[in-house]
Amino acid sequence: MAAQPIIGRTFNAKAVVLRADIDALAVAIGTAHGPYKKKPKLDIERLKKIYDVSDKPLVLHGGSGVPDDQIVSAIKAGIGKINFGTDLCYA
Repeated sequence: MAAQPIIGRTFNAKAVVLRADIDALAVAIGTAHGPYKKKPKLDIERLKKIYDVSDKPLVLHGGSGVPDDQIVSAIKAGIGKINFGTDLCYA
């Protein structure tokens, strides 16, 4: 099994929410900043698990280049804010 980013693990997301004074939680579910070499594949199941243990809005960084159907799925699974900075920089 590939190593998961620390914040992408459900138990760590819960700990961060409980211990930190945060307004929102950016999650690691398969995106990155900047242009993609190939289409990203979001881990919607991981997102759902994180959403279930968090009472904070969830943020998706690296939204530029993510296929529309995955964006819709991410919103349905709990994403409340999406960053599309790369699209703006290259527009």
